[in-house]
Amino acid sequence: MNAHYLQVLVILMLTGFAVNAQNNTAYGLNFTSAGVKFASFDMTTGEVEILSDGIVSPQGFAQGVADFDPVSKSYFFIQGGGNNTKVYQINAQTGAITNSSIIDDPNAAVIPLTNIAFNWMDGKLYGVSHEYNGSDLLKFVTVDPSTGILTYLSDTPTSTGAYSSGNSDIDPIHRKYYYVASDRIYTVDLDSGIATSAAIEFPDYDSNQFLANLMYNYMDQKLYGLHFLAVPDDNIFDEDYYHSELRLASIDPETGVLDLISEEPTSNDGFSMGDCDIDTANDRYLYIRQDALYSVDLNSGEVLDVVPLENENQAVVPIINMAYDDLSDQLAPMTMQMGETRIMEPGASLEVSAWIGDDLQYQWSDGSTDHSRTITEPGQYDLEIIHGGFTVQGKLLVEMTESATSIEEPVEGKMSVYPNPAQAQLFLDLNGQMVDLAREYRIVDVSGKVLKSGALIEGAARHQIPLQGLPSGTYLLELLTEQGSNTARFQIK
Repeated sequence: MNAHYLQVLVILMLTGFAVNAQNNTAYGLNFTSAGVKFASFDMTTGEVEILSDGIVSPQGFAQGVADFDPVSKSYFFIQGGGNNTKVYQINAQTGAITNSSIIDDPNAAVIPLTNIAFNWMDGKLYGVSHEYNGSDLLKFVTVDPSTGILTYLSDTPTSTGAYSSGNSDIDPIHRKYYYVASDRIYTVDLDSGIATSAAIEFPDYDSNQFLANLMYNYMDQKLYGLHFLAVPDDNIFDEDYYHSELRLASIDPETGVLDLISEEPTSNDGFSMGDCDIDTANDRYLYIRQDALYSVDLNSGEVLDVVPLENENQAVVPIINMAYDDLSDQLAPMTMQMGETRIMEPGASLEVSAWIGDDLQYQWSDGSTDHSRTITEPGQYDLEIIHGGFTVQGKLLVEMTESATSIEEPVEGKMSVYPNPAQAQLFLDLNGQMVDLAREYRIVDVSGKVLKSGALIEGAARHQIPLQGLPSGTYLLELLTEQGSNTARFQIK
């Protein structure tokens, strides 16, 4: 890698932000030679206002590691490293420090906590710890800001590649945490800590490229980020001279396919790693490049505005660690994907859990107010969840069918699954015409989401289906045949 490109990467490591779509105010840290102060800035004028009375922490802050709780109006950021890493919580309305705790890490990681993301539905702060034993080890964690106590949610590393600070976000409705490490995108289940990943499929450019400033938009349920491309220049003084181009992109976390939304570069190098957010009410992706705020249309990828930021206090960087206040009067209800149709056996019941956090209001169309419930009758079940200024809506259709561990099929033959409950693997036995007609299997969770699928060996009477990566719970095995589909219920211990 040439010296100029290394310089570009150094420039990139400047950092993170938060926006109130109603009053056009964002939050962050004003970085001065003496330390950092908590500040807000006007997204229209670029005017910076210092909200803290003095220095909130010394210079050893973590770049790109900040987030915002729009319900309590709290701002979080990480300072320091190793045994002296602290998690700060600041009241965004007064600028006062609410909590400042040294992180208590039982594994004594090199970096106990980075890439934080706050889930305003369950009220928890998540992130990854960075350990090193000859290679990078990232593990999924949560931290209590009031005590600094770190809890590991994954027993094994979620990834082992190099990572960039500020490349993470949370889907608070479906309880997923996303982050980028090396050239892969990772999806971590908030409850089990189990991670899946996909190699990022970059555009066909013969040059260095990566994905930065990852953000999840809970309104359209898509992941966005900045596509960084190093482009060689014809320079008579330096044949290895590069310049960089940034474009808005979306990425599918299941396939890793990256699609460029911006046809033309939104800006060149010098952007702040992790300094980004999404204005959900106005479909804008926001990021800071050096000392200016860029606003990019989520649909067209065109730059809507560039606002220079006021350099208050002769700051080294006017705003770093930007974080967004999601609540606004214009915010529409969000959607919870619960699966189009759920199948229930005659005489049986269906267990449904819509839990996404405590102290939330759950209201079903049949009058139930519990987040977890037992359904005994088929029908349409609509759900509304309210928390703070957020509203989540879901729909669930329950149909009755004949379904059991061993099932009489519409063709001559039977299917059975065992052991039940299962652990690492499930066996599927077929007989009669089922042996010749079965083509594919799918494993579906209680929300109707397909978690695994695969082809069956043609003409085989017994099939072994792997269950690795699936947490304990109840599932349906769907058997696809040439004449339709059949299902069997099973559990994983």
